[in-house]
Amino acid sequence: MSLSSATGNESVPEELVLLAEKYTFNFGDHKSLQKEVIDLKKKIRAAVNKQMRIKQGYVQMQVHLY
Repeated sequence: MSLSSATGNESVPEELVLLAEKYTFNFGDHKSLQKEVIDLKKKIRAAVNKQMRIKQGYVQMQVHLY
């Protein structure tokens, strides 16, 4: 994905490209950049929440084992 990936006439900033690659998110041509960023934000929050639940479960298992 190039740094000048475009959605309409808008180019995607480098920081968003890096986040999109990390969270396997593809910018499409059908939405505005703002809507795409909102969708990426939702995907990132879901991934972070999943990781936090996994870590919380691990900590609870450790507490119950000792």
